[in-house]
Amino acid sequence: MKDQHNLDITEQKRLEQEVWEQEERFRAFLNNSHDILCRIDAQGLLHTLNPPAAEKILGRAPNQGEAVPLDWVHPEDRQNVANALEQLKARPGETLSFIYRAQHADGQWVWLESLCTNLLEDPSVQGIVSSTRDITQQKQVELALRESEARFREIAEAVPVVFFVYSADLSQSLYKSPQSEKIWGYTAEEFRRKPDLWKDRIHPEDLPRVLQVAARATQEAQQITYRIFHRDGRLRWLRTSCRPILNEQQEVIRIVGITEDITEQKEAELALQESEARLRAILDGIPFSIFLKDLEGRYLHVNKTYLQQRGCKAEELLGKLDSELFASEEALEFRDQDQKVLQSPHPVSYERTFFRDGKRLTQWVTKLALRDQQGSPYAVCGIAVDITPLKQAQDLLLKEAERERLLGALLRRIRQDLDLQSILQTTVAEVREVFQVDRVMIYQLQEGVGGFVAAESVADPWPSHLGRYVWDEYFQRDPCYRKYQEGFVQAVGDVAIADLDPCYRELLESFQAQANLVIPIRRGEDLWGLLVAQHCQSSRPWQGWEIRLLQELSDQLAIALQQAQLYEQLQALNQTLEEKVRQRTSELQRSLQFEALLKRITDRVRDSLDEAEILNTALRELGENLNADGCDIGLYNADLTLSAISYEYCPRLGSALHTCIPFAQYPDLYAQLLRGEPCIFCLLPDAPRQGSVLVCPLRDGEQVLGDLWVFRSSEESFDEQEMNLVAQVANQCAIGLRQARLFRAAQEQVQALERLNRLKDDFISTVSHELRTPLTSMKMALKMLQMDPTGEKRAQYLAIAERECQREIELINDLLDLQRLQSGTYALSVQTLTWRELLGDLLAIAEEQARAKGQTFQASVPLESTLTTDPLLLGRILRELLHNAVKYTPVQGSIRLEVRVEANRTRIQVRNSQEIPAEELTRIFERFYRIPGNDPWKEGGTGLGLALVKQMVDQLSGSIEVSSSAGWTTFTLHLPELPQF
Repeated sequence: MKDQHNLDITEQKRLEQEVWEQEERFRAFLNNSHDILCRIDAQGLLHTLNPPAAEKILGRAPNQGEAVPLDWVHPEDRQNVANALEQLKARPGETLSFIYRAQHADGQWVWLESLCTNLLEDPSVQGIVSSTRDITQQKQVELALRESEARFREIAEAVPVVFFVYSADLSQSLYKSPQSEKIWGYTAEEFRRKPDLWKDRIHPEDLPRVLQVAARATQEAQQITYRIFHRDGRLRWLRTSCRPILNEQQEVIRIVGITEDITEQKEAELALQESEARLRAILDGIPFSIFLKDLEGRYLHVNKTYLQQRGCKAEELLGKLDSELFASEEALEFRDQDQKVLQSPHPVSYERTFFRDGKRLTQWVTKLALRDQQGSPYAVCGIAVDITPLKQAQDLLLKEAERERLLGALLRRIRQDLDLQSILQTTVAEVREVFQVDRVMIYQLQEGVGGFVAAESVADPWPSHLGRYVWDEYFQRDPCYRKYQEGFVQAVGDVAIADLDPCYRELLESFQAQANLVIPIRRGEDLWGLLVAQHCQSSRPWQGWEIRLLQELSDQLAIALQQAQLYEQLQALNQTLEEKVRQRTSELQRSLQFEALLKRITDRVRDSLDEAEILNTALRELGENLNADGCDIGLYNADLTLSAISYEYCPRLGSALHTCIPFAQYPDLYAQLLRGEPCIFCLLPDAPRQGSVLVCPLRDGEQVLGDLWVFRSSEESFDEQEMNLVAQVANQCAIGLRQARLFRAAQEQVQALERLNRLKDDFISTVSHELRTPLTSMKMALKMLQMDPTGEKRAQYLAIAERECQREIELINDLLDLQRLQSGTYALSVQTLTWRELLGDLLAIAEEQARAKGQTFQASVPLESTLTTDPLLLGRILRELLHNAVKYTPVQGSIRLEVRVEANRTRIQVRNSQEIPAEELTRIFERFYRIPGNDPWKEGGTGLGLALVKQMVDQLSGSIEVSSSAGWTTFTLHLPELPQF
């Protein structure tokens, strides 16, 4: 029976085991989930279903049954999370997703996305179910993508090209960088709205080609250069490179590319082509052979002259090596020279001799390496000049040069000798040796006796004829003489067969001459004699160069003959030179004296700032050194219309100090001085002063400050040295005058600053007092109101407080108005009104104030006349002037106001019977300034009233003047009619 009561629970145990296993699998699934699963109950307490997932994501898990840990949420996102949870509580059954940052246990921030569903009304859940996943990696990718896009956009906007993206069929502009507006003249938005706009702007001649390239762009990368019309109408050159973008299925989904403006590059290319054409034309026009070869020796270019000399065409040369065109030896020579050029930083020149068609030719060849910007050679340029005729002439010249060298040595010996007979003998000896003849003689003419052989060199065994007289006194009247006088040369190579006069033949036979050469020796227009070369043993042809050399020798001999005469003249010149040296020494001593004078004046200018001391010293020093009758300095007025003689030194002239000379009296003179130019002239006989006068301007830069006059008696004038000295002294005087004036101006500025500083201190003291006085009165009135609140006294104290408050306000307003007027921020309010409307009760108030102080007030105003002005400013001006008049006029004094309307202007005068010292009038409109001891009523003030009046008058485009004399002070205003806007 007992066994019958035992229950079989095997099945139950099996089921429990299965349930436990399922729960374990579910828990393992939750714990290994990538999302944090939790529930928030109705009380806001958090229950995490898989803490291991939370620890994996955040490095920690919230405590079970505690409030949501919002302190883990980033401060910037915390309120958003709280608001989202509150909103979700009020919406049963809805799901809400939000993204935020939470702090990991190591302090880093993790991006999370929570998906929450409100199941508070679900009996099985009764809470908000939340699934939270880590999206940090996704966020980092998004941020990197944004940064990449931002960098791409910055690059696209920075580079001077257009990045574009079009749809696969080019029907839609998906993106264009901002540079499109600069290159095309149209914005990216305009291209987006009108996809075919780019077609409309392409040059009609280029459009078909561009469309063909665009069609091929869907298949492969393309590049094209074309022209467009910019929005402003200019023609621009563009280059576009584009390619298709394919998807994974190799389908075209986009067309991307860049467009750059190459207008400047294209224009440069066109200019380069034109330049190359011009260069080619120039090279073809040069009569020298010019060629260009690459580094391997292939010909790249030759000019027309090269082709003509070679007798071939360009296509037969270009692209070929020297070894293909010339013999092996020549080609090797050319190659060696090219290598030397490539290794040398400088051009290489050499002479080349060769034979062509049996003729010996010579060329001067210059080769140079053409190098790029890095200095590396890329070609060899050569220039070949045919110098064959030059070489032939050079060979001939060398022969003549050798003989000329010998002749030159002869000429040097002749010129080095001053003895006439020695010169003649040296000449004939050297000529006979150079020309290898038998006799050379010099025949000298003499007046009245014909002539004789003055010098001779003769070879053995021929007899000498030295000293022999030939011809008689009638020779100079013979036609032959005139021929020699005109340069006639007689060259007889063979006397025996020559056609000669019988007498002349007889004469030559007496000298045993077989060949005879006669060269005239001329000194100026006169015939001095004859140079005769004779060959006695046989005939001899005379060469042209021999005749030319003897002619040159004849000319040089004539010069040498003059040396003797010049030597005699030299002695006389030496004596004259010594006299000039003495004169020059005297001039140098005088120059040193003037330099010492100028140094003393310069030192005085540097050491002193006293204008009178500097200028008087300069005049005295200048007058004493130049022994002048008088010197003076005139200073010009500011208008450059008057010169006043301010300083003088007159040892022998009457004084003209303080004399004023109008420029109009001597217009030409002062016009020249104002241009900075000195002037020298003589005074007329009827002038007060006689003699010569030198006037120099006192120039300070471009400005002329005055003039310096120097007077001398009529017997003397001024030389250039003295004029330079006076000009330099005038410059130093101008410098001293400028320094003295600058020093005086600086002193005046210092005094003005000191006076302004005192005014500032007075103003601060006055303003401080004036600002505190109303405040003190108001404080006292308020205190008395507290102590005695009765009706009668209360009204009295209130009136005091109100009056002092108004006084304080007016003082502050005056300060603010003055500042506003000076800063130019005041805006005029121009109106047209009558004087009655403008003045209102101002005249009655002024009259009442004057009567209260025992003064009389009179006004003359055209009340019905109209004026156009700012009534507020003009009213304040009149109130201030009338208030000052009442304030500063003593008892029984008078005050007058007069208004006169003139053409487009109005004149206003305010007068009062109180005189202001003249030295105070210039400062009366200064800020903070008050005339000391001129306040009979002791009312005080800030010194701002008249300064404010001056600013207001300037604002009305008018003017104000003040004068004081005969016991009256008058303020006069001139106001124009202002235009209305």
